[in-house]
Amino acid sequence: MPSVALVKKASNRPLPLKDIIEVLKRWQSDPEQFSKATLSEPIADKPDDLLSHIKNLEQRIVVLESQVQSLSDALRKKV
Repeated sequence: MPSVALVKKASNRPLPLKDIIEVLKRWQSDPEQFSKATLSEPIADKPDDLLSHIKNLEQRIVVLESQVQSLSDALRKKV
């Protein structure tokens, strides 16, 4: 069964949760009506996606730490 994220990703427009549930119900009743390529998750890409996601999070953490340090320094100067 496809995931909610996969249904959202396969859509060409933002979908409300109600519409996603409808798609999942239709898929459950007749999976053959959907293209296998459209609603299949690329397993080989998951580790790369996860690694890039982790790398992006680490970069964001570094930026946020830098911003916190700058704010702390600015507050110390004012006091």
